[in-house]
Amino acid sequence: MKSSLGTGPVKRVLVFGATGSFGSKLAECLALEQVCVVAWVRPDTLLGKKERLDKLRIAGVEIIEGDFGSRSQILAALTGVHTVVSCLSGVALTLQLELLGIAKAAGVQRFVPSEYGSSPEMAANDPCMEGSVFMTKQAVRGAVLASGMAWTILAGFTFMHYFLPRLGELSAELQCPPEEVQVFCNGQYKASFVTLENAAALAAKVVLDSRTTNKFIHIRPPGHHLSQPELIHTWTRVSGQGVQQIPVPSLVDSIRGSRGAERARLQFTYYIWERGSQSATIPNDELEACKLYPHVSLVSPSAYLAALCT
Repeated sequence: MKSSLGTGPVKRVLVFGATGSFGSKLAECLALEQVCVVAWVRPDTLLGKKERLDKLRIAGVEIIEGDFGSRSQILAALTGVHTVVSCLSGVALTLQLELLGIAKAAGVQRFVPSEYGSSPEMAANDPCMEGSVFMTKQAVRGAVLASGMAWTILAGFTFMHYFLPRLGELSAELQCPPEEVQVFCNGQYKASFVTLENAAALAAKVVLDSRTTNKFIHIRPPGHHLSQPELIHTWTRVSGQGVQQIPVPSLVDSIRGSRGAERARLQFTYYIWERGSQSATIPNDELEACKLYPHVSLVSPSAYLAALCT
């Protein structure tokens, strides 16, 4: 794929958060697209994620060590970079606000903020979402849109490994669907499920495509946009195992009494299944990645669930 964007070809892309689960796969996919890919890595990461860094180097990704507290180091790294891709997560999301200004000063042409999930705008003015990452993502999105730089925002999907092992419940503890599953808000809303690897492959193409400049991009392939009852039905079909459904009308009270990681888990679940953050029809002026790149092969939810049986 020959990459072009705006005023000229994309020759150099810098990825922040390139040693994370998604960021590392995205950096590797970008390296396959005939562009120079640079990964900004904190000094402590060099030792803590050696295996992942070795894979990036083998893929042809250039590693630059730097401190987020040093504006001069970041500015030097961004000089000559066409596109910045952020894969930062958690508390590091707020760093994007400063990185955006430095990128603009360095002459970077496009900024891709870290969303890669539910679009955050529905979190505004919702007391249940106070303190959530979606509030931070919304603040970053606003700054990106107001910056005057070109941008691309990729959102509107969920990674399969977060929700499919428990058929819609968010948990990292169980790798095979249980006999009992909580079904939230009558199972009326849908979410779009995609594997980490497939999302990275699509994201790499989105980042380098001139058609996605100043566009909101969703990942919603046919057969991947499912409700909880549809997930349960799919699991029953591929596994032959029945599942007892336990109705949970609302998570509002549970969120009010929660703290820390448990609160974050409940907020993610509430946002998808009770607010329906991925359920609405994609607006006409926004794009769907699988329609842009129909040749990218995807793992279906049924295939993912079937693999859990083995």
